[in-house]
Amino acid sequence: MYTERGNVLWFILIAVALLAALTMVLSRSGSTVDQSGDIEQQRVKASQILRTAKSIEAGIQQMRLRGVSENDMSFWHDSNGDNTEDGSDTYYNANCTITDCKLFDAGGAGLTYSSPPSGVNDASEWIFNATNDVLNVGTTAPDLLIILPNVKTSICAQINRMLGASYAGTESDVDFTAFTGTFTLTETIDLAAGQEAGCIDYDNAGSTEPFFYQVLIKR
Repeated sequence: MYTERGNVLWFILIAVALLAALTMVLSRSGSTVDQSGDIEQQRVKASQILRTAKSIEAGIQQMRLRGVSENDMSFWHDSNGDNTEDGSDTYYNANCTITDCKLFDAGGAGLTYSSPPSGVNDASEWIFNATNDVLNVGTTAPDLLIILPNVKTSICAQINRMLGASYAGTESDVDFTAFTGTFTLTETIDLAAGQEAGCIDYDNAGSTEPFFYQVLIKR
């Protein structure tokens, strides 16, 4: 009787141990699946960012081939919903007086403006900028850039992996002024030396705010 009871207790202990081991395996497997899913979502959103930047670069190239001056290019889009282009709009370019020079117009590049993918940053919009020189890209003249500010660190890391880009440290001198037809050198992005696209950590008065950039016109 005592031997039988001991055997039963032994089998129960073994069953409990096996159940605990199985629970741990399933838990780890679930975590791995979750992590893989997160990485895949980051890869998809990083790809969307890169595709948008490249499509805008291609649209600009088409316009330039048709003879549109770099100073005449307009990135105006109906951001305030009033469907009226005037001096109160962020990207109003007085140099652009016909539709040929408008990126987001059927008469220009024919592109449709789209906001950045949901969840990639703090909901800040794209910035079109011509006040920064990307070091060792073209000359020391300011380049035309598209910038996405305040990008999540995980998305930035994925972008750089996809581009094969690498940056050491943080960039403290960046100007985010909207382009309205004038190229004015204000800052040099030193960390980006020789790289036409990537994601950089920006030191904004002690706060790290990663941003994505793509050179649209190197000068």
